[in-house]
Amino acid sequence: MLQASMRALPRHLVAFVLLVAISCGARAFIDIDSDRDAQFWRLKTFAFMKGTPALDPANDTRIRTAVRRELGARGLTEVEEDPDILVVTHATVGGPRRFEEEAFAYGGYPQDGWAVPDPGGQGTLLIDILEGESKRRIWRGLVVDKMPNSKNKILKKIDKIIRKLFKGYPG
Repeated sequence: MLQASMRALPRHLVAFVLLVAISCGARAFIDIDSDRDAQFWRLKTFAFMKGTPALDPANDTRIRTAVRRELGARGLTEVEEDPDILVVTHATVGGPRRFEEEAFAYGGYPQDGWAVPDPGGQGTLLIDILEGESKRRIWRGLVVDKMPNSKNKILKKIDKIIRKLFKGYPG
């Protein structure tokens, strides 16, 4: 019982911090988590795995392009088969969301989903990086931020946010 409560604590703490940040008018909430035991220096290739696409296909394309740019800048190459890592992106706008990792079909690790408060006008971007073979999550970047009104500003914001996220990528 105590062990289950301890596992649930970080998830609830993240949800609480997000709620406080949003309600205090904070511009963006960014949270990065990585597996300290993962050997990022050994990772050379990546591929994308199906996630939750952005509602606007142009935004989804921009997210993937920005992730490619950031991983490429760290020496990783996109491949079709046998990648060292899998990249999964989830993008939502408005309304409360609960990302259930089991629904992502990653497999290989017992994790509870994340509850993410997301009031209207807020966008949420969650990027998971998994080891290719085991599908064990080794890095996660989460951003909750107010969405701009124009498409051009949204595209610029996507680039800016993904740059910030990947500053916390250990590779």
